[in-house]
Amino acid sequence: MAAVAVPAIVAILKEDAQEQTPPSVAVGNDWMASRCLTMLPSLGTLAPATAAEVVRILNENKRSINIRVRAAAALAAVAGPESKVDKAAVIKSIGAVAVVALERDVAAADKLILDRQYGGGAGQAAPGMVPPGMMPPGMMPPGMGGDPSGQPAVEQMIPREVCRRAAWRLAVLADSILTDDSKRGIAVLGGEAAPAEVELAQNLRRAAMELDATPEELTLRQALTDLKPPAPAAAAAEEPPAAAAQ
Repeated sequence: MAAVAVPAIVAILKEDAQEQTPPSVAVGNDWMASRCLTMLPSLGTLAPATAAEVVRILNENKRSINIRVRAAAALAAVAGPESKVDKAAVIKSIGAVAVVALERDVAAADKLILDRQYGGGAGQAAPGMVPPGMMPPGMMPPGMGGDPSGQPAVEQMIPREVCRRAAWRLAVLADSILTDDSKRGIAVLGGEAAPAEVELAQNLRRAAMELDATPEELTLRQALTDLKPPAPAAAAAEEPPAAAAQ
């Protein structure tokens, strides 16, 4: 079965994700690629050429985040030493995908805020939010959001559904690096996991659990702050010239 299915799967994965592709076509392409990636674990260890295609999708910015997450999961499930996967590079890519996913969620919320501030309130409410003007401040009945005293709830620019999706993504990416029992994942491919790899998996898993427990905008923004690598240190200032000899 693998001899027949894998070449067909690779052919689909090779199809480029064009930025100018109509949305309906792009969604169809993503669906096909997603199904292919979920089938790979049932077809045996990845050959080097197949693994290379999956790694390419993991690193392809034009692909949807969910496809890239599934690519990481496929690599973790069936990549072996013979797959010739660059373990360190793939784990670095997984960490980058986690950050980009959260950045996109935050950017969408920030754009909505700007649309409301400078567009006369024309910004569209995200799913799960009450549109502006539907519930005047201070008029929310007790028990309908906010606390029982009738105080209005803090409006969430990032809906709960988006937070739960982010939690799922982070959990899958964490397991792709190293499962909670430390027995499976790319980090143990061909050897023992490095401390930095274990730490990254733990950080992703912790953020996923916090988002799942508290699926709110503040939690997601904090996850991004915690997971985003620090900015490169500024170049050391030049040493001041030595004082002239007296």
